[in-house]
Formats: sequence, C-alpha cells, structure tokens
Amino acid sequence: MPTINLVTQMATNLVEYGWDARDITTERNALAQVHVHTWQALQNLPESWFSGFDVVVGDEAHGFKANELKGIMERMKSTEHRFGLTGTLDGTATHQMVLEGLFGPIIRSTTTRELIRRGTLAQLEVKVIVLGHSDEDRKALAKSKTYASEVSFLTSCEPRNRFLRNLATSLDGNTILLFHFVERHGKPLHAELKRMNGRPVYFVSGEVEAEVREEIRRIVDRETDALIVASDGTFAQGVDIPSLRNIILAAPGKGRIRLLQSIGRVLRQHDGKDGCTVFDIADDLSWRKRQNHTLRHLNERVRIYNQEGFKYTTYRVALRQRGIIS
Repeated sequence: MPTINLVTQMATNLVEYGWDARDITTERNALAQVHVHTWQALQNLPESWFSGFDVVVGDEAHGFKANELKGIMERMKSTEHRFGLTGTLDGTATHQMVLEGLFGPIIRSTTTRELIRRGTLAQLEVKVIVLGHSDEDRKALAKSKTYASEVSFLTSCEPRNRFLRNLATSLDGNTILLFHFVERHGKPLHAELKRMNGRPVYFVSGEVEAEVREEIRRIVDRETDALIVASDGTFAQGVDIPSLRNIILAAPGKGRIRLLQSIGRVLRQHDGKDGCTVFDIADDLSWRKRQNHTLRHLNERVRIYNQEGFKYTTYRVALRQRGIIS
C-alpha cells in the first residue's frame, strides 16, 4: 500500500469481507497468512523476508515507478502470483514497460466512463470554477513570473479562501476539501470552517495518526452532512468513503494521476446517493498576453476531462476584496 492510512483501511476491510482478524497483520515480524504494509516499511528488508510469500498484490500500482518499489518486487523472486491494481496510469510508454516488467501484461478491464454508464459508479458532474482576481494582483504576479510566488499568493489570498469556505458550507451532503500546503492553507481553512459552521468538520494531514484517520473515515461514512479538510497527500488516493457527495479541489495541479485519483474519492456508490460533484478551482491571474501558471494547469486538466469523457461546465467568478460577484 502507498500510505499508512490505506494499510489500516485495508486491514479493516479484510475483516469486514469475512477474514479472521488473526490471519491478518500489519506488523512485519508477526506470523500471519496476510501481511498488509506500506512499501516504505518493506524497502530495506532482506530478500529472505520476502521468500515465504506466494502472492503479492501491489495496490495503486501506478506508484511502482520508484526504485524502492522496484527493489521490493525484484526481491520477491519466488513469488509466482503478482497482481498490480490501479485505476490510473500516466499514459507514458516508460511507465507501462516498468509495470509490465514487475507484474506482467497490463489488462485494462474497463474505464471510469463505462462504470458510470453502467451505474457501478455514481453519476459525475464536474464544475470548473475560474476565479478572477483584481488587476492590481494580476500585475503584481506578472512581475514575479514564478510558480512558487503565484501559489504563495493564492494560498494566502483571503477573498479566494473566503470563497472556498462559503462554497464548502453551501453544499449539501458529505464534502471533502483537498489542499496541498498544511500550515499556510489547510489549517487556516479548517479553523475558519470550524468557527463559522455548525456541521461536523474534520481535519486530516500527515500529522494525524493513521488510527485517527481511519476513525474519521469510518465516522464520516456514517454521517450525512460532514466536512473533511484533507491534504491531497493523505486523502486524494485510495481512501474509501462511499457517502462522499462533493469534492473541492482547492489546489489542483496538472498531474493526471493525482487528478483522477482525487475524483475517484467521490465516485463510489452509496445508498441514497444519486450523483457526485467535483469543484475544480482555477485562478485567472493573466496579465495582458501572459497566462498565469495555474490557469495553464487548468488547460491540462480540461484536456484530461475530455480524454476521459467527463462532462464539465465552466463558471467564471470575479473576486473582490469585500465579497464575490459573479
């Protein structure tokens, strides 16, 4: 597994599926029929540790490009049955060659679009919201030209953060807001949402213990109107909360895998859930003929939506220092 919270989630799921809990372990030195670990926990173990396994399942197999992951698979020389599972590949020939070398031929059994059509996944609506900033801010950012300065401005931009908070609190149903920077973005958003909102609000980042993350996941799946403010490094990939109805991408980039994994969090079916909505937040800080970095990233995401056959609608919202006008 790629993350510790997915290890905890999988061990819990296996028991729910009917396994005896005594046959499952997350401890490297324990004796059990099934071991569930992060690749980080295994990367420095000797080849002898891997020799007793008949089957290996690599979850989120698109991550098996790293040398550490390849090293683990190469040490499992006597493991005949190898399964790599993922819903997202990056589309490059190099990536495909690496995965085929570790697991065998790639079999694409279906697509997200087909699963939505069949009703296996929830109906998806993507709302692209392009936030327009003042000429003063556009001009100032045009002088710096760097991606880092643009992101620093956006995470601290109070009109933008106010919009995110208002959007999150206006949505019905369980909602997750994904951020990237913990201290300067995630924590302030969470604190303000806790202050202004009467509904349950939870915070998840790498600082939160895996057992607590798992408890939050299970609690929210029993809720009907909760908010999760989570880092994209912890909750964008693999986390299973079928009751989620909305996801706000507060800091989306241009990576195909991260985008599709994030969208996957809301696609699971759930009783009474008739659909799900992705709010893709973009920012127009263009000045004269220069298009800003994050707006160019939106162009990449739109290209992915078109490739995947996802329907999307674009909305433009002008931000002002004392409110929002559309």
